[in-house]
Amino acid sequence: MDFHTLEPIFSEISRLATSDEYSVPFWAAILWLLLLLNRRASLRLLWRKLHIFQDSTLETEAYSKINAPLQAFLLLLAGFPFLRLLPHGIGKSLTPLAICITGFLGLHVFVCALDLALFGWFFAKRQDANVPSIFRFVVLTAVYVGVGLILLNVTLGINIMPLLATSTIITAVFGFALQDTLKNLFSGLTMSFEKRFKQGDWIQVGTDPATSTLGQVVEIGWRSTKVRLKDNDFAVIPNQQCTASLLVNLTSPKSTHLISIDFPVKHKVDVEKLRTTLVKLASGVEGVVKEPPVELLAVGIKTDHLILRLRFWIEDLLKKDQVQSEIIEKTFKKLAQDDLLPSSDSK
Repeated sequence: MDFHTLEPIFSEISRLATSDEYSVPFWAAILWLLLLLNRRASLRLLWRKLHIFQDSTLETEAYSKINAPLQAFLLLLAGFPFLRLLPHGIGKSLTPLAICITGFLGLHVFVCALDLALFGWFFAKRQDANVPSIFRFVVLTAVYVGVGLILLNVTLGINIMPLLATSTIITAVFGFALQDTLKNLFSGLTMSFEKRFKQGDWIQVGTDPATSTLGQVVEIGWRSTKVRLKDNDFAVIPNQQCTASLLVNLTSPKSTHLISIDFPVKHKVDVEKLRTTLVKLASGVEGVVKEPPVELLAVGIKTDHLILRLRFWIEDLLKKDQVQSEIIEKTFKKLAQDDLLPSSDSK
């Protein structure tokens, strides 16, 4: 190619790069083009500096998600300074629309990055929180709508007040109609952040034996928690009830659960000998854990008998009734054999 044919182009580029009017936009365009060519390395450096996306799989997912809109965003930024070079005032008339499109592309890149950094990494990976998808959708949509309306007003001069008034009324109507659902939603978020329990834990909601719910957590949803009861039925508990009522996690901090059985014996009992016998007896029952060990304690003295307490630990609450029943039967049989049971008129 003849160098003389390229000379006018180089001359125009030199003029743009050195002129007072176009030098800053020209070098800004060069910067955007360099970022476009090195976007992946730049994003990786930014993420590492902010300690985001330590997981390489999540980093690859983030890049693939924002790559296309980021390319378009950087290309538009690079082309901005040259709009004024278009003839007949075309560039001036296109500038507001170009600014609006660029703003929406930048907004899309920002929301995608926010989604991955906040929900995909911070909550899901770092906090191990189960954020409902509906909440994720509402937050991201609110950012889109809020910033998008501002962009329309600033770039194209569209009056957004009627839109804001209409959206406020619609939001109020939906908020009133869905107030119970919203309460359960935010209660679910509270439980996820506080990590009161997790799937597989045994929980008891409420303190009144007649109305409380005891079961194993099967599923934690954004509106309710599903538990399996001891009779193998399922109960669906609204999340608001889990946060408003006293909740006992029977699996945390340890999975073992204490069971105590009180029973009377005659004064003539040799407590040490009986302790050795009953500890061995209870330890041999399937379902009783070795640690903590089985204990026999004296907890009361009556006129004609003692009150002893047998304490043992189990892990599987589904077998609580069977284990407790077997130990009671064997204990009663041993006490009857040794004639240690007080008379029926003892108080």
